[in-house]
Amino acid sequence: MTKYFKTMREALHEARQFRDPKVDLKVVKNSKVIVIDLSDWPTYKAKGWLQAEEVQETEKEEEDE
Repeated sequence: MTKYFKTMREALHEARQFRDPKVDLKVVKNSKVIVIDLSDWPTYKAKGWLQAEEVQETEKEEEDE
């Protein structure tokens, strides 16, 4: 099985739109924002990219008194 690995330069040249938050992720580095596959996130994270947007889920705490 042969795997194809893109260089960061090739990945930056591929224009892409953010479509589905379940499979796409926006990343930023040096004021440059790109959209990548969510499965590629560990590679970009290791190279210093950060998530452009983070969503924090909060839980509602119910108090029974």
